[in-house]
Amino acid sequence: MSRNPNIELAARTIARMMQEGADATAIANKLEPVLEDPRLGRPQEEITQLREQIAKLEENSAVLRALEAAGVDNWDGYSDALSSLD
Repeated sequence: MSRNPNIELAARTIARMMQEGADATAIANKLEPVLEDPRLGRPQEEITQLREQIAKLEENSAVLRALEAAGVDNWDGYSDALSSLD
């Protein structure tokens, strides 16, 4: 399956919003009406891909919260790893 650049852009935007503290579930809830808007004529495959990406981002967000709760943000190299994301 080929990657859709619009889906990639949406995923990066959502990931950035999550890094800034937005809740993944809230983002997904806001995106749902856009995904279903018939005026956009999105193919079902694209909607499915977006939903899968949102689910993966929610999973990654939960893992990050668990790691931070365990103190990973105090580990050596944590700030270096985050600065490499820029």
